[in-house]
Amino acid sequence: MSRENYPNPFNNTTIIPYILPEGSNGMIRIYDVNGKQIGSYNLMEGINQLQISTNTWNSGVYTYSMDIDGMEMEHRKMVLIKE
Repeated sequence: MSRENYPNPFNNTTIIPYILPEGSNGMIRIYDVNGKQIGSYNLMEGINQLQISTNTWNSGVYTYSMDIDGMEMEHRKMVLIKE
């Protein structure tokens, strides 16, 4: 299960906290405003956080979802504001 990324809005780097049950396979997928997947990250079991560097992304609204054992669990929104 993922929680809200922070900071949000953010500039260049954001962190997504998550909990992945032991024995599970997890992935966080990032999508742009058009629904195109722009990144995917394999997750480690336990209570963790994923730090994402967005240096090559444009300012805008993005969504992310967490998959556990191939099942999409939730979608959340994050906002990137480049300075």
